Amino acid sequence: MDNVILARLSRVALRMISIIFGSLGIFCFFWSCMGLRTAAHAIVCLGIATAIVLASDSEKRAGR
Repeated sequence: MDNVILARLSRVALRMISIIFGSLGIFCFFWSCMGLRTAAHAIVCLGIATAIVLASDSEKRAGR
């Protein structure tokens, strides 16, 4: 029972981190006209957020 709660809490924490990275990525994407470095930050932040979401949802897609 404790492992299930811990797994859910870690998934929620990872989801919150991905929301933060995604928001930062969208913000950087909006301001990417300011320079190449800002555009690179946008790509990295959005990539991290996408990777976290795909990794945390892999158990649901596998049918476990």
